[in-house]
Amino acid sequence: MQALVLGPVKKNLNNCSIGIELQNKGMESYTEKQINAAIAVCKAIIRTYPIREILGHSDIAPERKEDPGVQFPWEKFKPLTKGNYNGIT
Repeated sequence: MQALVLGPVKKNLNNCSIGIELQNKGMESYTEKQINAAIAVCKAIIRTYPIREILGHSDIAPERKEDPGVQFPWEKFKPLTKGNYNGIT
């Protein structure tokens, strides 16, 4: 899935996005510690900012980025942005 842009196109998303880095070569499974830490960071960010979507580099620039890779458990992250942001615990 490539990112769908509605409204003005941003040229450099690094200026208007929050990046979270997880160490992984792309084909490895992520550890439970990594995923739990990333979920905790995402929840803290979502409580502070009106985040509508969590995307990977591969969603923004599929022609040049592959991360977070095929082993990334998106099913654990996508629900974080659904519904009331302030209700996330």
